[in-house]
Amino acid sequence: MTANSLFTPRVVEIGETTAGIAVPDPAGAVRFFSAQPAFDGLDGRRFRSVEDAARAARAVLRGSPRREPSIQSLRAEEADGPSDLDLADPGPLLLPA
Repeated sequence: MTANSLFTPRVVEIGETTAGIAVPDPAGAVRFFSAQPAFDGLDGRRFRSVEDAARAARAVLRGSPRREPSIQSLRAEEADGPSDLDLADPGPLLLPA
């Protein structure tokens, strides 16, 4: 992975549904921009990674009542390691925008 690819926006697709675009910011996080009204609740939120943004989009698509954490809510949890669910998650299809 090149240094330039770290700042490349990524399309977040969940199955065949385009959820939005995750755009890296200089602080190392990504900001999610919704591509469809179903994902507008995530629009503008910052996440630690594209994978975290995609996980939140999957939860929205499933209709999950659980709100996926944004980067602001994760600061207190940074000492925790990944959960078993995070490790088992195959992840989304991420394409350069």
